[in-house]
Formats: sequence, C-alpha cells, structure tokens
Amino acid sequence: MYWSTTMKYFHRQFLIIMVLLAWCPQAEAVCSTVSVSTIGLAFGNYDPASAVPTYTTGNISIICTGIAGANSAYTIGLGGILSGNSLRYMTSASGSLLKYNIYEDVARSIVWGSGQGNTQLVTDSYTLTTANIPYNYPIYGAILAMQNVSVGVYYDVINVIVNF
Repeated sequence: MYWSTTMKYFHRQFLIIMVLLAWCPQAEAVCSTVSVSTIGLAFGNYDPASAVPTYTTGNISIICTGIAGANSAYTIGLGGILSGNSLRYMTSASGSLLKYNIYEDVARSIVWGSGQGNTQLVTDSYTLTTANIPYNYPIYGAILAMQNVSVGVYYDVINVIVNF
C-alpha cells in the first residue's frame, strides 16, 4: 500500500529519439530517393517494483522511389549496440542508466541491432512502382523489470541505418 502511494509522486518518463540515416550507393542503386521515417518508442511511466517488463511499440517506414519494375533490396540496422553486447541503455540527466532493448518480433525474442553480437538486421526487398508506397517495420521495445533507478526522464538516440 505504501509503495503505490509513493509511486504516485515518482513518475518516470521515457522517450527514445530516433535519428535517421539512409545510404543508397549510386553504382548499385535502383532507387533515386530514399525516405525513412519513424514513430519512436515512448515507454511512459516505469514501475521499478513491477516483476513484468515495460513494453511499447514504434515503427520504421521506408519509401524508395526509382525505376518502376526494379527490385530494391535492403537491410535495416539499428546503431548504438557495442559488438557482443545486446543490451541498450537509456540515460537520465543525472547519469542513471536504465536497461532496455529493441526487438524485431512481438514475442521480443529477436534483438534488432547492427547484426553484430546477438543482434539481427532486418532484410527485405520489393519491386518499385510509380507510387510512393511506404513499407512499415514495427519495432518492439522492452524495459527490463525490477531496476532500481532514480526518478527522472530517460532517453536514448538510435541511428536507423538503411543499406541498399
């Protein structure tokens, strides 16, 4: 009872800001323009006493325009994870760290990253048309449960890297 009353005063807000990068080499490109947009992960309040992870979802949308009928193959990676380490950390203004991760699947079993360590890239392709059709890739976030962290706003910046 005391904990729930205390938690009313300790709200933790989380926001992941997605920084976007797209690369389309001219020699291999079938696309003339690439557009990447995101809906970032906003976790909301975090309860450090909860035995259940805190979940949220976002989205990465890619539009490639170019020669109609050409096949556009690409990979989508997420920067920010060191080789061999599949955990991500959000940081508060006071320097506290909060462990979380980003996944490719709703079951949160495939860590989406740079392809190094225990992480995977998303690989896809599609045939270009004259219409600008967005291809959407959901992202699934989870903050690990029962972390004793200080109250504050936590954030991280993720680079979305699209290689054609």
